[in-house]
Amino acid sequence: MYLIECANAYLAAVQLQQKEMDYQTAFAVIMVKKQLQSHVEFLQNEELKLAEKYAEKDEKGNIKWTERGTFPYRDADAAAGYQRERRALGMTQVEDDFTVQHAPVPEKITPMQLEALEKFIVFGGEG
Repeated sequence: MYLIECANAYLAAVQLQQKEMDYQTAFAVIMVKKQLQSHVEFLQNEELKLAEKYAEKDEKGNIKWTERGTFPYRDADAAAGYQRERRALGMTQVEDDFTVQHAPVPEKITPMQLEALEKFIVFGGEG
């Protein structure tokens, strides 16, 4: 499994946890989130290292963050380097030792959330 898949599933779990749902589904969503937390933290730390490497910085050497939480690149080469290394980071293999959760078919879920969670939660399956 790739690190980017973990990040996408974690994001889907975070989005779903804002909605009221039956206990079994809520439990499955939270368990997935907990299982993926360390992988997402690793990804965030590595992305910050890439930002330090490729971002435009102010006179004190700090990254020039935008209001949206992004940053401008130093130059076109930095942009290409960041994109290349970020893509490789997302394709990092992670241990596939996750416990697959089972939950009833949700009343509503976005296709993006369903796709992100398909390796972690079996909806409507036996549990």
